[in-house]
Amino acid sequence: MDKDVTEWSSLASSSNCRCELQTPQCDAVGSTAVVAVVSEDKIVVSNCGDSRAVLCRNGVAIPLSTDHKPDRPDE
Repeated sequence: MDKDVTEWSSLASSSNCRCELQTPQCDAVGSTAVVAVVSEDKIVVSNCGDSRAVLCRNGVAIPLSTDHKPDRPDE
């Protein structure tokens, strides 16, 4: 079953990507993700795209990541 899911996912993704890249709106296509691994004494976060990780401590928002955007000079 894992093999079938992997093959289907690969086929679906590649055909969708080809179609999206051929449209004039392709610059509006993107992906975002935020992952957090929490242990007793650490929080490790990773992000991609313009999604962000935020910690709330005593009602104060503390940013844990920086947005990744193509219009940023450092990108």
